[in-house]
Amino acid sequence: MARWILDCRDVCGHPWRLGLATEGKELDAVFQLRYEVFVVEQGYNHVGTAGGPLRDKDHIDSWCEHLFLYDEELQRVAGTYRVIRGTEALRNGGALIDPALISKIVIRFAAGSA
Repeated sequence: MARWILDCRDVCGHPWRLGLATEGKELDAVFQLRYEVFVVEQGYNHVGTAGGPLRDKDHIDSWCEHLFLYDEELQRVAGTYRVIRGTEALRNGGALIDPALISKIVIRFAAGSA
């Protein structure tokens, strides 16, 4: 089960939780959301294929922490960010410098939310 970090309801009033993905099901949802955002919505075609069809997973994901925003109301991952610790980046060939390879924080608001 995810390691929950923050219940966002107290902070912003939305039924969201912020956590670190620790299980396969959570990670799969993260990779699926990245595919939806980068390929389907933004038309970016250079995505990792290690997660299978309709998933954006690459060689960097194995040494990252996966921070994600979970929408309790919609029962789905609403945002994600790859956290790369400095020691892990150095151990695995250095820090990422290509902005196209760095995942952005992606928050998808429910229809009508601002």
